[in-house]
Amino acid sequence: MQKKESKNWPEVVISLGDKSVSQSIRRAAKAILRKIASKIYSSNLEDTPENIIKRHRYQILGRLFPSGVISHRSALDGW
Repeated sequence: MQKKESKNWPEVVISLGDKSVSQSIRRAAKAILRKIASKIYSSNLEDTPENIIKRHRYQILGRLFPSGVISHRSALDGW
């Protein structure tokens, strides 16, 4: 049953900003999401947190640092 419910959530959920959204995420985290880092949750209960973050690193960085720029060596190392 847990796997079926977790399909309604994206693989990576980032809890930022709006308190009501954050509360919804925290409630879901108790039942169907797992915390993989500060403010970052995942509906993927099978893969390691390292693999999940690696797959979604640019999405995560974009949400945590909206004005950030990745360039030069940092960009090349990410490939």
